[in-house]
Amino acid sequence: MNVTRRVLLGAPALALPGLALAQAPRGPNGGPIATEHGHTYELVISGAAAQVILTEGSRPMATQGASGRLVVQSGGRTVNVPLTPASPNRLAGSAPAPLEAGARIVFTGQLADGHRLQGRFVIP
Repeated sequence: MNVTRRVLLGAPALALPGLALAQAPRGPNGGPIATEHGHTYELVISGAAAQVILTEGSRPMATQGASGRLVVQSGGRTVNVPLTPASPNRLAGSAPAPLEAGARIVFTGQLADGHRLQGRFVIP
């Protein structure tokens, strides 16, 4: 195999580690964000407290009538964290213990207008 061919075949392999290290976009509060049905939501974790902050475009979105939950997998355990509306544009809840780095979180929520949201996150 000539040198040019080896370089061309090896170049994609060198790029893959960089892709694996790419981080999810961060919101204004420092948490990972996701967008679905025109709604953007940011997961913010502080110890055992968890918040999902909802916006529509760049405007805060009222959470009155919304509901949600987080399913947290960490250390071989799975915990459900119910989320309730908190003013002005948050769904908030508290886990039984602080959430650790590497925990996998699935957010599911339903907005007052009937839209359902689902996002997957990993705590850095």
